[in-house]
Amino acid sequence: MRLFILLLSLLLQTPICAQQSRGSGQVVSIKPSKPTGAFYASSWAVVIGIDQYEKWQPLQYAVKDARAVREKLLTLDFPESNIFVLTDGQASKKNIEHLLGEELPARMGVEDRAFVYFAGHGQTETLASGGEEGYLVPVDGDRKNWYSTCISMRKISELSDRMRAKHVFYAIDACYSGLAFMRGERNLNPDEQNYLEKISGYRARQLVTAGRADESVLEVGGHGVFTRYLLMGLSGEADKTRPFNVITGDELGIYLAGEVALATRNAQTPQYGRLQGEGQFLFLMNGFEMAASDTAQAAPKPIVFGHLQVNVTVPSSLVYVNGTYRGMASPESPLELQNAGAGEVEVRVVAEGYQDLSKKLELKPEGWTQGIFELPGISARDIPDRGNGMSLIDDMAAVADFNMDRFEVTNT
Repeated sequence: MRLFILLLSLLLQTPICAQQSRGSGQVVSIKPSKPTGAFYASSWAVVIGIDQYEKWQPLQYAVKDARAVREKLLTLDFPESNIFVLTDGQASKKNIEHLLGEELPARMGVEDRAFVYFAGHGQTETLASGGEEGYLVPVDGDRKNWYSTCISMRKISELSDRMRAKHVFYAIDACYSGLAFMRGERNLNPDEQNYLEKISGYRARQLVTAGRADESVLEVGGHGVFTRYLLMGLSGEADKTRPFNVITGDELGIYLAGEVALATRNAQTPQYGRLQGEGQFLFLMNGFEMAASDTAQAAPKPIVFGHLQVNVTVPSSLVYVNGTYRGMASPESPLELQNAGAGEVEVRVVAEGYQDLSKKLELKPEGWTQGIFELPGISARDIPDRGNGMSLIDDMAAVADFNMDRFEVTNT
C-alpha cells in the first residue's frame, strides 16, 4: 500500500492538522518582483511517480497518477519541453536531488513558476529531540536508513531555496509529518486593486500533502484519491472564489484538504501550508482575462471583514464557508475563523452519519459572530449526492475493501 507520512504543522488556519507546533517559520517580507502581463516568463514542472521500489512494497497507481498529472499540466500552459518526468528506476535519490537542486535552478529565471509532484512512499521519523522529520522515499530508499537514503523535508526546503523561480508549489501524494509551516502570513483581499499583480509578484513556496502520519493513501477509480481530486481541482473544481478562471495555491490547497477528507470520511486528511513567502502560485484557466479590479486606477471600495466561531455537537465536523472548506470543529474545540468574510455568508457543516446542515449568518464587521450547528442523524444509505454524480459511499467504495495489496502501514 502506499502509506505515507504526513506533514504539517500549522497551516493557514486549517485546523485539520494534529501534528502542530513542530517549529514555526517566520514571515519574510520580500519586495515583489516586477510582474509580467501573463504573470510568468516560463513554467517548469517535475513529476515523479514510483511503483517498483527496490526495497519497499511496490505500489499500483503512482506512475499512472504521475502521467495523468503531466497531461493535466500540458493544458495549463506548462510547455512539454519544461516538464521533467521521473518514474520507477529513474527516480533515485541522486537523480531527484540533481534535478531539483542543480539542473532546474540553472534553467529557470526569477519570473518563472515551478510545480513539483511526487507519488510514492513516505515515512516519518521521531527525532531524539522529540520532534519529527518527514521523508519522501526514492526508488532506492532504504527501509531503515531514512536519513541517508531518503529525501527529508528539510532537504526539500533547502532545494526550494536554490530555485530562482518566484513561485514553487509542491503536491505530494504521500502522508507524513515533520515540517513546520509559516504562521501569520498576510492575506490580501481578492477585491483589492491589482490583487493578482500583487500576489503574483511576491515570492511563494507552497505545499500540500495527501495526509498525515499513520494514514493510508486510498484509491478510487484507478487513481489515488488525492491525485484524483488534484486533477479535478486543476480542471476548475478548486476555482471557488474571485477572481475566477484563475486558481491560487491557497484555493487548490484548501480544496484538496476539504474534498479528500470528505470523500474518505476523514480516513485521509491532506495538509496544506506555506513554506515561505507571501505570494500565491497561480494556475490560469481557459477563458482567463484580467479583471477590472486588476486594471482600474480608481481606489477599490473598502470591505470590512468579520470573524466567525462555529460550534458543533458532532466530533470531527467539516466546516465550509461559502462553499470553501475552512477546517474541522468538535464539541470541545469550536472552529474560530478570523476575517471569515463580509456581510452574509453561508456556513455548511458536514459529518459522517449525519445530515449536512447549512445556515446563513450575517457577520458583524470587525466583530465575532457565533453559529451553533446541531446535526440530525441519518442512516448511511441516505447520504446524499456529493456532486460529480457520486454519493459519498459510491465515491469511496474502495475504502471498505481497502485494497490491501496497495495499502501498507510503513510508519513502523
